[in-house]
Amino acid sequence: MIGSPKYLKVPTRNFERWLKKLIKRYKGSKDKQAFQVFIFQLIDNLCIDPRPSNSALEPIPGKMALPKELEFRKLRFAMPGLRGASGQGRLMYLINSIQSSIILVWIYTHEEYEGRPDEKSLEAVLQAAIASLPEETDLSSNIAEQTNSLENNDASTDHSEG
Repeated sequence: MIGSPKYLKVPTRNFERWLKKLIKRYKGSKDKQAFQVFIFQLIDNLCIDPRPSNSALEPIPGKMALPKELEFRKLRFAMPGLRGASGQGRLMYLINSIQSSIILVWIYTHEEYEGRPDEKSLEAVLQAAIASLPEETDLSSNIAEQTNSLENNDASTDHSEG
């Protein structure tokens, strides 16, 4: 990976649910692991460059209005090891320019949605993502909290294996 992350990644529950569905498409453990590494690298790259050439602004559903600091985008990519419509991956995300974060909204394939999820579902997911955003931006404390959480999880994992 070139450079260091400029943006913090914030997965929504919807994103996590759909990612699990995509992982299940891969039958072997090596294929699943390769897919996960690919997706996490894709997301890490977004945290460095949130507007890559294979992404585009995405229309806001219905009559919804986004706060001015948010930008809604869709990234297109080839799903490793899958062919046809199932091999055409899509990742919808929000860029929060004030909080320097990438909010991961939805990941799916062209097979599941030819264009994109239906307007009502997409609007509900976006509204939930916006509602969950912290009001104040203190990235340093957020990063410190995540680091402490990871360290605590690692420590508890080490003890549980003994």
